[in-house]
Amino acid sequence: MKLTDREFWTGLEKSNGIFAEAVKWYKANLDVEITRNAVLLRANKDRSRLESIRAARLDEAERVLDKLTSHSGDDRVKLQGATFILKTLGKSRGYSERHEITGEDGKELNVNITIKK
Repeated sequence: MKLTDREFWTGLEKSNGIFAEAVKWYKANLDVEITRNAVLLRANKDRSRLESIRAARLDEAERVLDKLTSHSGDDRVKLQGATFILKTLGKSRGYSERHEITGEDGKELNVNITIKK
């Protein structure tokens, strides 16, 4: 049996855009066997729809993180959540562990490499 577009995208939404989980969902709910690679190839034909499903998953994760950092009674949880938020969303404000290597006074760094045989 071939999956209709509606069935395909419903399964991908129910599995939060995780291809391996979608394979399990199709088998359990529609008794359809499909490979993970087949799901990947079909999903990539409509990248905007796939990205929309993944964006919804990110929204949910942000909601959970916000709830934990705002309402947790455990200061360690709040600190870990705040640190994570600053490292990821606060990059534009300088909160990052990323190290940039530049030349003197932020100028271009010139590197010469000599390969000896």
